[in-house]
Amino acid sequence: SADWWAVFGIPTQTQDEKCYSMKNYIACIHCKTVYRYSTTFSSTNTLSTSESAIHLTQSTLSNYAFKYKPRDGSDKNVKSKCNELIVRWISNNIRPFSIVDDEGLHELLQFFYELGVCRKDADLRIKDFMSSRYTISRHVHSMAEQTRTRFREMLSEPLENEALTLSPDLWTDRFRQISYLGVTATLIDSLYKYHTITLCCTEFTEKEKNANSIEKASISCSYF
Repeated sequence: SADWWAVFGIPTQTQDEKCYSMKNYIACIHCKTVYRYSTTFSSTNTLSTSESAIHLTQSTLSNYAFKYKPRDGSDKNVKSKCNELIVRWISNNIRPFSIVDDEGLHELLQFFYELGVCRKDADLRIKDFMSSRYTISRHVHSMAEQTRTRFREMLSEPLENEALTLSPDLWTDRFRQISYLGVTATLIDSLYKYHTITLCCTEFTEKEKNANSIEKASISCSYF
């Protein structure tokens, strides 16, 4: 890579008190000029003639937030290290392989990435941000109540206008031979956005699997 790359970094923007990196854009760290850039096509001649690039003082790329596209060898090393850490995590903590596809995990990792971009000058340690299991357990109850309140508000208008669909779903755990009932609400809100909400999931204890017993269990299950 040319030396003048050292004066460019990834610009960030703040929305709703959250910091996000601006994909496909880079900015001069001195004059703050923003350029559009991608790894497949860019006008490098324009970048190299930036005033700050011309008057570049000796520096290292690691001092800035800009992350250049790694070469194949480096990319393979990073991928290999990532795979090694995941295997250790799954093996030592007995986690299912499918956990790597979990959207919640991806969202959490992306949050820490964005946090690192915003606080690139700080010494960040993950343990400083991760709460204990007891704190998370207490927070579950708080978030559950907030979610119930939000769902009540979301469901009230469609329910009054008979524009709400409730769909029960029955299935059986083939290992424990326990039947379960789930209830999903489907609706379109006042902004014409489509929503599906899982209202509940509980053990189905009725003896008969007919319309009356399912309706009875659904009412009990969905009460929140």
